[in-house]
Amino acid sequence: MWNAGDITVEASKLPNAIYASGWQNYRGNSKIIRKLVVNALFQAQRPVVMKAFNIVELSYETYVMILKTSYSVFSVFH
Repeated sequence: MWNAGDITVEASKLPNAIYASGWQNYRGNSKIIRKLVVNALFQAQRPVVMKAFNIVELSYETYVMILKTSYSVFSVFH
């Protein structure tokens, strides 16, 4: 898997990992922990966006399409 694939796969696992981390068993100030967990879950559910040249936003599907197209062109000329 290319680097962008690793990033998106790991990022998609993050909300479940945060929720299953055992935060509900914390015995300290639970209101602060709940707020932190809710904020972390909210931020973790945003999609990962890659930028090309810090201008064009690329989705994972676009990234894969560019790789497949460039590989096809390379294999034709090779």
